[in-house]
Amino acid sequence: MNRRKFFEDSGRWLSAAALGLLGGYLALKQADSNPPSCNENPFCGHCGKLNSCGKPRAAAYRQSPGQTDVSTKNKADGKR
Repeated sequence: MNRRKFFEDSGRWLSAAALGLLGGYLALKQADSNPPSCNENPFCGHCGKLNSCGKPRAAAYRQSPGQTDVSTKNKADGKR
């Protein structure tokens, strides 16, 4: 192996590793964040992130599991 081939191979592997790490970081970042439409979705029971969601609507749904429309429950309690 000569010096030129060593640097070409090293650069290729370094680029592949950087792309892999960037892809993994972006995938984890997207998995942890709540989508912007979450604030407008009144049906928390159908959300895949219900157990890990920190939104007040999700917490209210977890406390009263039969209720699918949390916004209706809050209006009945006088809360908004």
